[in-house]
Amino acid sequence: MELAEPRVRAGVWEHTTFHSDPLRRLRRTGLAAMVTVYGARSIAETMIARVRRMHDTVTGTTLSGEPYRANDPELISHL
Repeated sequence: MELAEPRVRAGVWEHTTFHSDPLRRLRRTGLAAMVTVYGARSIAETMIARVRRMHDTVTGTTLSGEPYRANDPELISHL
């Protein structure tokens, strides 16, 4: 589902290993989702902070010219 939004798709393609190793990327995303939903609060908060720090560096423009930022609240709601 996350790849349905063009700005999210561009960010994933340009800033991750998805194009060269999609399975590894999906596993990391799945682990982060599982930890933040089912993990102990202290572990989940640490994971969330790590993901936010990584997302701070993810910015760009889609092929159609739309800018994106990974920590944009609108885009986060697509995950």
